[in-house]
Amino acid sequence: MSASSSPDNLINNPVSSSVPVEQNSGKPLPYVAQEDIIYRAFDRKTVCRVLSQAHIYVSIRWTRTHLYIGIPSTVLAAVAGVQAISGTYQLVAVIIPVLVAILAPLLTFLDPNGKANTHLVASRVYEQMADQYDSFLLKCRLEPRPIEEELNDLVQINSAYGESKKSLPACPEWAYQKALRTENDIQKLIPDELKKAGNYGRSIGNTSS
Repeated sequence: MSASSSPDNLINNPVSSSVPVEQNSGKPLPYVAQEDIIYRAFDRKTVCRVLSQAHIYVSIRWTRTHLYIGIPSTVLAAVAGVQAISGTYQLVAVIIPVLVAILAPLLTFLDPNGKANTHLVASRVYEQMADQYDSFLLKCRLEPRPIEEELNDLVQINSAYGESKKSLPACPEWAYQKALRTENDIQKLIPDELKKAGNYGRSIGNTSS
């Protein structure tokens, strides 16, 4: 997967004019530029929402892995202790400690609980970034400013986005695709009128970061 196809790089891709050419002909260029800025911010906000949900899926999977390994390991360790005291069922007394000896190091090696927490933190970071883009969009719509000022604000948010995601774990493709399908299903429930008013009509890429 090339770096240019990553959703983290969507903001760097060229963006075509946000209104048809025949509508642009009679309007000043700053109007088009402002619409492009809004579209870019909306695209990045959507990517952040999708990645936030994707990391939630990964966190849930690692949490289940922790339970699937940890609970049997704990139960078997308790049973092994009882068997050692009673001295009955010699075969079981041999097999259970072996299973415990396998599961316990496996749990330590995989560290599923730690990975689950790491992806949960990543989800929160992306959600916070999405909120920042959302605030920027609301400010652009409610308090129109000069193009240069809006562009500078967007550049600063993008810079903070780039710094924030440096220490975050990569998002698996399966999780991103699942979150993307969820987002698309949600978009289908939004009325067309609301999509036009809120610029919900653009789609994002199908590749994960």
